[in-house]
Amino acid sequence: MNPVSYSSEPQPEPDPYGSLRSKMVYEQIERRGVVDSACPSGDNGCATHLFVAGAITPQAYSDGPLPIGLGRLSPSPILWH
Repeated sequence: MNPVSYSSEPQPEPDPYGSLRSKMVYEQIERRGVVDSACPSGDNGCATHLFVAGAITPQAYSDGPLPIGLGRLSPSPILWH
């Protein structure tokens, strides 16, 4: 039998949107010439997908406005960062 290892330390859950966030930071911030150190990096930027409703969550890091209901749009997510 193989021994089972238990850890008392909670393990962080994998971030399914980490690579999209990194891509967004590069394409929408860095590539546009923003070099201020106060701007987020891909690893510590805002987890925008947590603020976007179910069906459009995959669009959270797209370069454009997102629908927020009642025929209205949010600003481009780059403005949230």
